[in-house]
Amino acid sequence: MLVHPARIRPLSPNAPQSGPIVYWMHRDQRAVDNWSLAAAGELAGRSGAPLIVVFALARDFPGTTDRHYDFMLRGLAETEAALRTCGIPLVLVTGNPAVTVPALLAELGAGVCVTDFDPLRIKKRWKALCPGR
Repeated sequence: MLVHPARIRPLSPNAPQSGPIVYWMHRDQRAVDNWSLAAAGELAGRSGAPLIVVFALARDFPGTTDRHYDFMLRGLAETEAALRTCGIPLVLVTGNPAVTVPALLAELGAGVCVTDFDPLRIKKRWKALCPGR
């Protein structure tokens, strides 16, 4: 196992379903040295399900400016290119992540959603609003 089990905390009591493994990227916006991506990749490898990375662009994130978004989007373009070389698609959705991510998970018929640890209150609220909790 690439990721030590102590680093994994299920947010839902539901058992994984069949369908693609989705990694909801938000804090660790990179394709290397990313424990959540590694855990999602390991789940996908064990189950034989495809791995899909999703990033939700919240245009009204508190305290951000156009310069922040420019920097982040340029970095995400590099991340997308690195993921593409591994055959992993990166899907970008825009809007409130508490709405757009669950909608995409339902559309994809996702079996599991893996996400980053993030102590920010707003991101905790996004995750708390996701279905299956």
